[in-house]
Amino acid sequence: MKIKTTILIFTLFIAQLFFPSESFAAGASLYISPSAKSCQIGQSFAVTIFVSSAERAMNAAQGTMSFPADKLSVTSISKSGSVINLWTQEPSFSNSAGTINFEGVVLNPGFTGSAGKMISINFKTKTAGDAVVSFSSGSILANDGKGTSILTGFGNARFNIESEIPAPVPPISTTPVSSAKTPPAPMIFSSTHPNPNQWYNNNNPKFLWSMMQDITGVSFLINDKPSSNPGPISDGLVSEKQFEDIGNVVGYFHLRLKNARGWGAISHFKFSIDTETPKDFTMDFSSKEEILEQGLKIKFSVSDNLSGISHFEVKIENDEAIIFSDSESRIYDLPILNPGKHTIAVKVFDNAGNFAADFKEIEIEALDSPEIKEYSPRLITGSFLVVKGITYSNSIVTIWIQKDKEVPLSYEINSDSFGDFMFISDSKMETGRYKLWTEAVNELGLKTAKSKDVFVLVQESDITKLKSDIQNLMMIISVFVICILLLALIIILGIRKIKSSRKRIRKEVHEAEDILEKAFNALYEDIAEQLEGLEKIGSKRELTREEKEIKRRFKKNLKTAEKFVRKEIEDIEKEL
Repeated sequence: MKIKTTILIFTLFIAQLFFPSESFAAGASLYISPSAKSCQIGQSFAVTIFVSSAERAMNAAQGTMSFPADKLSVTSISKSGSVINLWTQEPSFSNSAGTINFEGVVLNPGFTGSAGKMISINFKTKTAGDAVVSFSSGSILANDGKGTSILTGFGNARFNIESEIPAPVPPISTTPVSSAKTPPAPMIFSSTHPNPNQWYNNNNPKFLWSMMQDITGVSFLINDKPSSNPGPISDGLVSEKQFEDIGNVVGYFHLRLKNARGWGAISHFKFSIDTETPKDFTMDFSSKEEILEQGLKIKFSVSDNLSGISHFEVKIENDEAIIFSDSESRIYDLPILNPGKHTIAVKVFDNAGNFAADFKEIEIEALDSPEIKEYSPRLITGSFLVVKGITYSNSIVTIWIQKDKEVPLSYEINSDSFGDFMFISDSKMETGRYKLWTEAVNELGLKTAKSKDVFVLVQESDITKLKSDIQNLMMIISVFVICILLLALIIILGIRKIKSSRKRIRKEVHEAEDILEKAFNALYEDIAEQLEGLEKIGSKRELTREEKEIKRRFKKNLKTAEKFVRKEIEDIEKEL
């Protein structure tokens, strides 16, 4: 709908941009013709939707209408002869929802007049009764390039559907037949009171009519008589007339036109005005005893001597308003209310839309709480919970069960004609501490107070507990034995690894000892050769001081190294 509205505004803007026009301050309305009709079940009939915008040009209109889907159905919608040039939303309907929608644009210079045809709707009747066709929403925009809203009201229609063809009803007003050359009876419209069979709370009625070019005089009269002659004196060459503050009345506007050949036929237009609010409005509620027997009811007392009472609007706290059509008894059932105080605001509307309002605070007392008569305070884990109790007969009982501190769960059961009820849990109970309480709603929808809390302890039996303890002990012993075995295995593997390491080290030491001994022996032999060479030199000549010192140092170091290597090998063998 937002997209369609955007397209509509954009179209209006383009139309005004290329085809500018002047605007004048005035109102416009949408109405249905005929506004009343009697018909038979299965009969088809057509209605036309008109727009009235006599003083200010309009170039866009949108409407959403509703009709009772159980009494009427739409067979087709026609756009033929419509003042709409561009449809931003094709006319559509839904017989299941009982709705009709249309939206369109009248290009520049727009439409000015009191009877611009929008669409025609073909209905077929389904069931007997009064069928009201009305506008639930709508808009009319001025041809001023700004999208100014000029909608001032809607006209609705009421159709009486009967199972048999109704007897003809004498007309409320008559229109004299004119001569062939004088003006015909003009068609009268009202932008403020479009429906002659509907009451309005506007006491400034405005009437409009169309005139031919040859009209030279207009005579009109307003009074409370269905048929009157406005007389032969012209009230000016005008095409509309607005009256101010004419009071509460069922009135008639009489109109005739004159041309060069004389005065023509007279038209009569009925209008009904009621600006007074309903009188002596009071409301009463059921007593406690009546509530126990019949439920909560509200009774209205009110009077309206003009248009009559239409309906009552009841609002409880912030809930959506409840609408009650006026009835002979004016006693109505209210919905179920929780125990406690409630503020109830009421408006009473008459058929003209005037209303009186009042509010009261009532206190709903809770019924006596259900009583839990039988239950087991102790249960064995895995058993079923059984609860028995008593409350009002044929009531809906809600039992609440809360385990420890978990979220409570609710279950619904029904009490019998004696008020007895029994609950059996649908699954076995788990170990824990449970809190139980109940509430109920009786046959009339009245609620009880909450019952007293009871507690149920669910635990394992002694044999089961002993068996569980033994199982736990055996589990602990098994774990201990397994730990010991694992430790022994680790020690054995460690010892084996150590022995293997020592054997490997001993082998490597022996190999090192052999290598070291061979290396030392090679070194010893080399040094011995050096000493032997010095000895030979000494036999031939006397050794120098440096040679003697080298010989002495070789012998000393050789003995020291041999002693050290032998000692280290012995130490390694001891450690292994």
